Amino acid sequence: MLRPSTTEAPCFSKLDRKAEALASYDKAIELNPEDASAFNNRGTVLDDLDRKAEALASYDKAIELNPEDASAFYNRGNVLDDLDRKAEALASYDKAIELNPEYAAAFNNRGNVLDDLDRKAEALASYDKAIELNPEDASAFNNRGNVLDDLDRKAEALASYDKTIELNPEYASAFYNRGTVLSKLDRKAEALASYDKAIELNPEYAAAFYNRGTVLSKLDRKAEALASYDKAIELNPEDASAFYNRGNVLDDLDRKAEALASYDKAIELNPEYAAAFNNRGTVLSKLDRKAEALASYDKAIELNPEDAAAFNNRGNVLSKLDRKAEAIEDFKAAILIKEKRLIREPSNPKLLNSLANDYGSLAWHLLFTKQFKESEEAVHKGFKYDPSEIWINMNLAWAYLFQGHFDQAKKICNDLKDKDYNEEKSFRDVFLEDLKELEDVGIRHPDMKKISLLLKV
Repeated sequence: MLRPSTTEAPCFSKLDRKAEALASYDKAIELNPEDASAFNNRGTVLDDLDRKAEALASYDKAIELNPEDASAFYNRGNVLDDLDRKAEALASYDKAIELNPEYAAAFNNRGNVLDDLDRKAEALASYDKAIELNPEDASAFNNRGNVLDDLDRKAEALASYDKTIELNPEYASAFYNRGTVLSKLDRKAEALASYDKAIELNPEYAAAFYNRGTVLSKLDRKAEALASYDKAIELNPEDASAFYNRGNVLDDLDRKAEALASYDKAIELNPEYAAAFNNRGTVLSKLDRKAEALASYDKAIELNPEDAAAFNNRGNVLSKLDRKAEAIEDFKAAILIKEKRLIREPSNPKLLNSLANDYGSLAWHLLFTKQFKESEEAVHKGFKYDPSEIWINMNLAWAYLFQGHFDQAKKICNDLKDKDYNEEKSFRDVFLEDLKELEDVGIRHPDMKKISLLLKV
């Protein structure tokens, strides 16, 4: 945090002789109790000593003695900000600016407080003014970049970070912030280079190792991502999110037991970590520990009842436990959550595709509870969201068949059977697998034999 220049005693501070500096100011005040600047400088040393309440009292005395001292109001604002008394800090910066309208540092720190108060547009205006008054202030450009990022003005944020780095090529956090924006812009290679530079400048930068791991994971460089998360944890062993993401990478590397241990550690550090309970459930399910997986999903949903993924995942485990009716309720809950979200994001292609797939899955499970008409309706709803998901047609074929509409079911089978379902299977293969699964649980229809013969031709 910027501080105004002082005279004799601050040289002690520069030599890390803060106690001597404080004693020097105390002596100056004893000799002249009306010396406002001594109280102001004394406050600065107390602040440096992390004695915030005493520092505040010293600044208050400086202001009482000299209510025209802009620097005392500025310093008071800094301490109030540190004490998380944001509204008072803002008022103090405003007063400093009223007394000195050219006070660039006050505009900068005022922007910080406005940002903390989530008054982003005002914060941006304050940073802009700080830059206008001092166009060489790298920190103002960095802070401005942060607000522009929050306002989803990514290109402008990137330009602001670039300017920060131009002014101060040793500014590690600017490289870190730049990497974050580049990652959001899906410019992963550039983001990685930016995080690497931040780490080069500050090898103890835990957050940079963490974000670097995230980018490496997205680049499918899992082993390197794991090493980066390990380093982030070494530097900050209390970071639950680093353990969580480490667990994700270990899962991707098929190191399930280690992934589970990493999720457990994330939860130990943050018992309210809903996503960690969800992913822990996924690993437990893969380890065929279904009852434990179910309990983990239950906890995820308890902590975050709007987590559609946790409902879907729990539904899948319930289905494997042959609790189809409960599974269906979970799938419906996931769909409801996403459809509420769709009101806010009506053109989100990933969300639309996800809903199509969810309805397809729901349609399949409804067959097992003999809700054939409802299954047909679910398929049509899925196609409404994304007609490209042709696999859903398989469930429509079964829904038609069980309702006695053989010709419609036959047409779908003929249209799909010779097409590839994925790289390994054709739709014919999957149709036959579905037929067996349905027959095995007693879901039968006289026309199933004709469908079987049709598929084998």
